[in-house]
Amino acid sequence: MKRFSTAIMVMTMTLPLFGSAAAQGLAAIKQNQIVHGSQLFMQDFVPRHPTLQGDGLGPLFNASSCVACHNQGGVGGGGAAEFNAKSVGIDRLEIKGPGIDQQVIAQMISSFHPGFIDTSGSVVNIFPLAHHGGSAAFQQRTQAVLEHSSIRFASSGGSFDAGEVRAGNATPLRYTNNFGGRSIDLHARVYQRNTTSLFGAGLLDKIPLRDIQKQFRLQKRHPEISGRPATLDNGSIGRFGWRGNESSLLNFVDRACAAELGLKTRRRDQPLDPFVPLYQNPGFDVSDREIRAMSAFVAALPRPVERIPQPNEDRLMVQQGKKAFETVGCAVCHTPQLGDVAGLYSDLLLHDMGYSLMDLNHAEPYIVNRSVYRTVAETAAKVGGERMFGYYGSGAFIDLPTRTERSSTAAATEAQIVESVARSAQRPTSYQTPTAYRFVAPTRPTTPLEIIPGPSRSMTLEVQDLTANQSGGGATIETTEDITFQVRYQDTNFNQEWRTPPLWGVADSAPYMHDGRASTLLEAITMHGGEATGTRDRFLLLSHQDREALLLFLGHLVAPSMPQQKAPVIARQ
Repeated sequence: MKRFSTAIMVMTMTLPLFGSAAAQGLAAIKQNQIVHGSQLFMQDFVPRHPTLQGDGLGPLFNASSCVACHNQGGVGGGGAAEFNAKSVGIDRLEIKGPGIDQQVIAQMISSFHPGFIDTSGSVVNIFPLAHHGGSAAFQQRTQAVLEHSSIRFASSGGSFDAGEVRAGNATPLRYTNNFGGRSIDLHARVYQRNTTSLFGAGLLDKIPLRDIQKQFRLQKRHPEISGRPATLDNGSIGRFGWRGNESSLLNFVDRACAAELGLKTRRRDQPLDPFVPLYQNPGFDVSDREIRAMSAFVAALPRPVERIPQPNEDRLMVQQGKKAFETVGCAVCHTPQLGDVAGLYSDLLLHDMGYSLMDLNHAEPYIVNRSVYRTVAETAAKVGGERMFGYYGSGAFIDLPTRTERSSTAAATEAQIVESVARSAQRPTSYQTPTAYRFVAPTRPTTPLEIIPGPSRSMTLEVQDLTANQSGGGATIETTEDITFQVRYQDTNFNQEWRTPPLWGVADSAPYMHDGRASTLLEAITMHGGEATGTRDRFLLLSHQDREALLLFLGHLVAPSMPQQKAPVIARQ
């Protein structure tokens, strides 16, 4: 793997010093923060680092540094399929036998993998499979799960290439077992997420909310395309991650530290080994100062560029391709300019891309209304713990057959969940313990109204400090423990919705699509479905020359020029 020079790279980002002494002092402070962030971004973290009395790297992690995955085209770029993060999700299952209850369900599913039991003891239907770390028991069980798959995995943890991603996605895992007089028949699937490029991320962070909402309103009138903003529970709009799960660059970095490196922050817990459920990290592994420094470094990464071809013939072909890009409809979602950011080629909205791109790490349910709702503590306590999204957390919770309320993520309906003798006509006179349990993963939010507990007073201060967004794109809510939020959801196919990835730098960010299933841009275009079906078909109906010109145009959207030299060994500050 290539290593990179901190000193040379940071020179390309030096901030101009002008004006008053105070202005120069602020610029110098900012520059020092960027330099510190670049060191942290390229640092190999280690277990049991004593800086913050935490346990350091892990115990479960996908890489030991940020740059290990973000390196295509230079520091901060995307990553190959071999660095894909992966998770395993249950599509459906059936448990049969006497006395089916929550404990039995958990026991039967744990025989497949105990990672499906979260820290609160609830059963979930999806969880991340860390590439590295964990106990011997965890590694053995994880290996046993992956042996059911046809995917060949690289030593880095992800698939060898795009072909392996496609093969694995097309081959569900089937698990059956019998013990205690009961049987389980489980269908699961391995899902992957490709490393996104961070070039130009600072500009994305500053795009005003009004510009994203403007694109949303424009597409409401479109006959085919109907993107929507990734609305978060706190009312902000997501713009980072494959499904827009984070509204600010600070939050994105904060979550990545915990999920990818296993570094506990003041807001995010690290993934834990399910075979060591009582383990407690004695402290924090990364400070707010370090998170801000890494965020400042990422925000300072240069934007990708549109390379201008030199020979006149190529220039005409690129212009022809750009016109074809607009004619077939690509530019409706991959809009060339969003707000003041030119050359982005994204609307930052979520779009239904069809069932073939389904992933149980669902997008945020679409919030159409959110209001403060005052309630007693007992009501709020029923809702559950922190909502987790993406491959960092849970998909749909599997509830007891007798529960019908929505859990802390989207829950399946009762008709989807259970088939039980106890629900026969004799139940009013003689209750019987359920003898069968059936679960099908939900494809959309099933409860239009949910009560979300607000953060505690102390937590509000932490979130407020990190998520403040001067551009107006973020949102911070000051609340107390007795205030919750009443949220209404619109019915959407949230397993099939994806944020439009920016195309700037796309020529240097293969493989493509959310899981890296496409080796080439041609493959990526043909894999579009759902709302993009018409656009895809119009592309395929283009003349051969126009198709080649369009691909040539995309091939000129390149990563910024970044130095790639061996990095010095840097001690953590």
